[in-house]
Amino acid sequence: MAGSMIRFIRVLESKPVDLSIRRWREVRKGTMRIMGLHWHSHMLPEHFKPTAAHVYHYRWRRSKSYAEKKRQGAAAGRFGKRIVDPRAATDALTFSGTLRRNVLQIASIQAFEQRFKLIMPGTSYTPERPRRPTELPLAQEVTRLLEREKQTLSKIGKAHAVEQLKS
Repeated sequence: MAGSMIRFIRVLESKPVDLSIRRWREVRKGTMRIMGLHWHSHMLPEHFKPTAAHVYHYRWRRSKSYAEKKRQGAAAGRFGKRIVDPRAATDALTFSGTLRRNVLQIASIQAFEQRFKLIMPGTSYTPERPRRPTELPLAQEVTRLLEREKQTLSKIGKAHAVEQLKS
């Protein structure tokens, strides 16, 4: 998860005539940084809510036996030697809570002119691309964007860019 990229958000504004190229690049880069910060602080926590599997339409279904293990473990607080988070019974992405803690605590945001890249401390079981076809693509599920979220990010980015261009 050490390089999760949020794709499909583009800045399609043209450079004003009286603005230098360096300043235009700074504005675009700052816009992407603001959008990345907003996504990490406001939209990422939505992925760990009980209804997230239905809202984000996770492609991979969890088996009934796994869901039952999560429910039992959440009620008991343990499953074998593993500690189970109490939210595991209702949350699709939570079992021990390590992924939630790691991803929500801090992210390094690399902003470019056309995109932003979040580098979040994940876990060993959240690779970008799973090695086996039976593994869940957790990193892709955590970074999934809805159309309304893309529109919100573009509005925030446009507002920031307009503010920067006026100053």
